[in-house]
Amino acid sequence: MLPQDTAGDRNARLAGTVLEAIAALAAGAPAYGLLDLPYHGNIGDSAIFLGEAELLRRVHGRDPDYVSTMHFSPEEPRRFLPEGILYLHGGGNFGDIWPQHQLYREAILQRYPGHRIVQLPQSLHYGDPAAVERTRRAIAAHRDFHMMVRDQESFDFAAAQFDCAVLLVPDCAFGIDMARVPRSGAGRGVLCIFRQDHERRDDADAAPAQFGEAGLGARIEDWNAIDPAHWKAARRTMRIADHGARLLPHGFWTRQRLASMTRLGEALVLAGFAQLDSAELIVTDRLHGHIMASLLGKPHVVIDNFYGKIAHFIRAWPAGPEVGVARDYAEARVLAERLLAREPA
Repeated sequence: MLPQDTAGDRNARLAGTVLEAIAALAAGAPAYGLLDLPYHGNIGDSAIFLGEAELLRRVHGRDPDYVSTMHFSPEEPRRFLPEGILYLHGGGNFGDIWPQHQLYREAILQRYPGHRIVQLPQSLHYGDPAAVERTRRAIAAHRDFHMMVRDQESFDFAAAQFDCAVLLVPDCAFGIDMARVPRSGAGRGVLCIFRQDHERRDDADAAPAQFGEAGLGARIEDWNAIDPAHWKAARRTMRIADHGARLLPHGFWTRQRLASMTRLGEALVLAGFAQLDSAELIVTDRLHGHIMASLLGKPHVVIDNFYGKIAHFIRAWPAGPEVGVARDYAEARVLAERLLAREPA
């Protein structure tokens, strides 16, 4: 009889799949940059960044030669990375839900026709056909753009709409080095991580009745904020790095900017892992609630977001019996009760 597949085995396979995909595109690259990195309070985006940084170090053998957020001019990489690969941060914002990130990516495509550009794993969603057409033109004008997507629906859309290589690849957060994440024990009770931004489900008002004091008695939260001191320290380091871009050697400036982003990202992600680890069971409508709970090996129930991003991801990269996938909050409660009773979801 074959040994049972564990959550750790699945996580390692997913990380290996991303690593192989990146390595195939990175062969022979003289230098690389990592662009559009998160510099805000979203724990999921920071988890992606930490996984990307770890995977890229393993592939290239060193830290990036250039890093930036979307707030820096798209002209800036030219000064510091005249050749090599430009990696665009992954996530779930390829399309028109978060348009500022899409406009930045399209500006990079237009300005760097001679660089290989790799979009790290994304979920795609558009509501406006004009936005699709604008992206189509930007991609068609670039002959060395490679798009990684993290679900089959995004793959099918990209393959039909865009003239570029498309690869189906898991989320980069699976690249996080979990040996560096402290564990707090088994945890107690049920914790719900439900999003409050504009990806919130239309029926989210039904959640308290199922999971609050009158229901399962769970704690209902979104991702916790980190200590303001972390923000202050990270912003101070970033300001120093920005001034140093004009006054100091490029290598020093890049290290300082990367250090600032990493400090903030680690604070956020460790806070997120600690929040999840405080409970016995997680219920979430956040994709990285699912991914980070999976990395912890924590049983959890997932409710899809409003356009199918989470269900699409799990169909592409199936979870184990410790994960339930619900259509709505009522079904999520049923699945949560099964998992609490140590039954497969």
